[in-house]
Amino acid sequence: MVIEKENKRERSVAYPYASWTDCKEFIKLIDSFRASQVSYDEAAKKSGVSIQALSFKAKLSASRQFGLIETSGNVISLSNSAKKLLYPIGNDEPQIALECFANPPLYLKLIGEYNGKSLPTEIVLSNVLMNDYAIARNAKDTAARFFIQNATEMGFVRAGVLNHSLCEDVNSSTNTPDISLDIVDDKAPIYATGSVIPQPIIENECDYISQVIPTESGKAARIIIPLTATEDDLWIIRDSLDIIMKRKFKIEIE
Repeated sequence: MVIEKENKRERSVAYPYASWTDCKEFIKLIDSFRASQVSYDEAAKKSGVSIQALSFKAKLSASRQFGLIETSGNVISLSNSAKKLLYPIGNDEPQIALECFANPPLYLKLIGEYNGKSLPTEIVLSNVLMNDYAIARNAKDTAARFFIQNATEMGFVRAGVLNHSLCEDVNSSTNTPDISLDIVDDKAPIYATGSVIPQPIIENECDYISQVIPTESGKAARIIIPLTATEDDLWIIRDSLDIIMKRKFKIEIE
């Protein structure tokens, strides 16, 4: 007698498999009932699908992981974040998106790894997710695709770099330099000219790449470069860093 072994589906850690746009549409649908709680059946019926439909499950799961909805049993209720998104007082979406994007545990780990760095391609990221983050092989491509898509839709990808920070306009001086190298917690940045000037204010954070580099002292160096920097600009930055190392720290960079 031949005994067939049951094929077990490879399990994966949770990941959003719907887009931020889909989730915003989903909470609009839930809000349209004008009720504090909506059943799965009611929501699925109004969506024109069954509760077993993959599209419904995806929006439900992603919205819950982003913290836009809460579920208990088979009912859905909107979170405070969703209500602020649906009924904003001001420009609330950037702050809400900032919080929601970091809400899924997987996304929080990926932010820690890639924030301020160029994102890998979907193919490379999918392999990273499988090898390092316990995403199942049959789910890795979908997880990678939606991570990049959601980061982009929420406004956290500029020139291929993940920048999980708020994009806020602040008052700036006309003398503010576009490029700076400063020592965090020190009195002021030292520039290639050798002069010490007040720390610059960045007009719009999402227009820059900001790389923080920890040091043994507990302080950190921060390099801030505008995304509009040309190749010539980058060579100037490199030369300026070389001058700082020689003049301030007496170190030659080969």
